[in-house]
Amino acid sequence: ALHLIDLDRFKDVNDGYGHPAGDELLVAIAERLRKRLRREDLLVRLGGDEFVILQEDLPETGTAAMLARMVIDTLSDPFSISGGRELYIGASIGIAIFPEDGEDGTTLLRNADAALYQAKGQGRNMFHYYTSSLTIAAAEKLRLEGRMRRALELDQFLVYYQPQISLLGGGIIGAEALIRWIDPEKGSVSPGDFIPAAEECGLIGAIGDRVLEASIKQMRHWMDDGIHLEKLAINISPRQFRLYDVPERIADLLHRYNVPADRIELEI
Repeated sequence: ALHLIDLDRFKDVNDGYGHPAGDELLVAIAERLRKRLRREDLLVRLGGDEFVILQEDLPETGTAAMLARMVIDTLSDPFSISGGRELYIGASIGIAIFPEDGEDGTTLLRNADAALYQAKGQGRNMFHYYTSSLTIAAAEKLRLEGRMRRALELDQFLVYYQPQISLLGGGIIGAEALIRWIDPEKGSVSPGDFIPAAEECGLIGAIGDRVLEASIKQMRHWMDDGIHLEKLAINISPRQFRLYDVPERIADLLHRYNVPADRIELEI
């Protein structure tokens, strides 16, 4: 089994305490791991904050999970470095098994890296085995990102409005803005398929901003036409707050289109 180990939050150590502290931590990590491994296991620092363990003579593939769990637990205890400082570090691990996941070092490393990415996506301090579906999913994700970028340029994202009906009077009292993507290649693409991908690659900022402006502008049109809606609900991704100043942007749009703030409801 080839274990590709990536240290979580190692950049924070370099940024907070300097590279000498980071180097000292790397040495301490290597020494701690070496003491826990069998003599026949190979431990290598691949570069940066990545290590590789080559675990030979596995009785079964499940044994690799036991080692990965041991590594994560071993690195969870604090490290003491010079200056009396205590550092906490975590690890994410991708596992590729020979020969099922590759018959040469390059293939095994690539597949272990795909598994590592999956482990990080599950919340870090995790391990994940490689499966061929991971590679397929990664390639599809890249293609999807390219199509989304073209969709933004060609204005293929549309906003539909789902009416909210009063159970008492039966009239329309509000609406919810719903984004839809009409892709020339695939037709209508479900938000459940493209929103997570947009969040991951950072496109959610541009897409979400389109929805915000289109929705507030539509509310202005309804008001001008004498259509009174108590609320227009707009979905906001939490990741939009990391990409730009959401409150400032919303305030600007409300002012530009002269829409009262209490007519807009944000759903996170």
